[in-house]
Amino acid sequence: TAAETATKLLSAAQAATPWGLVALALGGLTAAMIEYKKRQDEAIQAEYGLTDAQKQSVSEAQEAKKAYDDLSAARQESLDGISAEYGYLGELKDEYNSLIDSNGEVKEGYEDRANFILNELANALGVEREEIEQNIDANGRFGQSIDDLILKKQAEASLSAGQDAYTTAIKERDKSLKTYQKSLKTLNAAEKTYTDSIKENGDVLTEYEAMLKTAPSTADDFYWANQKIIEGQKEAKKAYEEAKQGLEDSESAYVGYISTISNYEGLSSAIISGDVDKINTALLDMQTGFIT
Repeated sequence: TAAETATKLLSAAQAATPWGLVALALGGLTAAMIEYKKRQDEAIQAEYGLTDAQKQSVSEAQEAKKAYDDLSAARQESLDGISAEYGYLGELKDEYNSLIDSNGEVKEGYEDRANFILNELANALGVEREEIEQNIDANGRFGQSIDDLILKKQAEASLSAGQDAYTTAIKERDKSLKTYQKSLKTLNAAEKTYTDSIKENGDVLTEYEAMLKTAPSTADDFYWANQKIIEGQKEAKKAYEEAKQGLEDSESAYVGYISTISNYEGLSSAIISGDVDKINTALLDMQTGFIT
């Protein structure tokens, strides 16, 4: 079209002028600088950064931690619900005791409430009402035996709620150990790259960062005189920090699975023993995710 022809002619005319030629030259120079910067960044990454395999190990560690955290959160939600449920039974027990007068009888006017509490305790604990009443002492009040019964039933419910987490932990234990070992290898390699650069060139990056705060007017010249080393140490430090986080993530997952297994089996053994003190300790370990 006429418009397209005019545009082409105008562009050609501009290119033929000194300013047009300058613009074209600057454009070419800018493109070349961008390409040079890109290649330099790639070279620094290749020399000082994480390899693809190392990046993968960091990613696997993050995934392992997330998987364990999700498992732990679901288990904890169930345990918190059970704690609230059995805590309420303890409150009902205390309320029943408050309904008993000095003669060991239910206070007049509170008979229905007392009967409700006895029936509720029996239903919640999965026993007959007669068994609940056997825990009432000569003074007409509940004693330690009902607390022990509530604790044992809570422990059994908690063990059941932790079954899925326990099974998953057994399946994931060996895999999480391998992830941890890979993460440790990645960290060792990244740390060596970082420390080797400092040994060879000095801690130029730290010196530059300090200079930016204390002598910013000279920092620019220092940077350009040591650009490759500074950028290399930046990349090496970044790689080291990522690898360190990967190790922490993988360790968190592995230790979490081991503790899940240990706490579950500890509670199971305590329940079998029937020892109230052992049950109480083991239940607390499971509730708090005690690290063995």
